[in-house]
Amino acid sequence: MFTNLAHDLDVSTRLMVGIISLLATVLVGVQTFYNFHKRAEANRSIASQFGHIRRKIDILKEFPPAEASHLEVKLQELNDLIGRVSCDAPAIEVRPRRLPIS
Repeated sequence: MFTNLAHDLDVSTRLMVGIISLLATVLVGVQTFYNFHKRAEANRSIASQFGHIRRKIDILKEFPPAEASHLEVKLQELNDLIGRVSCDAPAIEVRPRRLPIS
């Protein structure tokens, strides 16, 4: 590509094309290094599972069991399911806040 540019375009245009190519290469490297695709897929999966739990809760609110013991069993099942999904969820890094300097 650059050999074709050597004869047809001026120096500033060739330099701009070179810089854009280099920038694109660096950005692809960063994307590959941080695995953004895998992270997004993991978060999508966990969000889907939590959506399933939310629907179960909505059904339980609309059609509660007649006996308190059955409700307790259903709530324990939901709690266990939430615990399993939370353990599978990817960790979120929390950066400490910087206090403003007065």
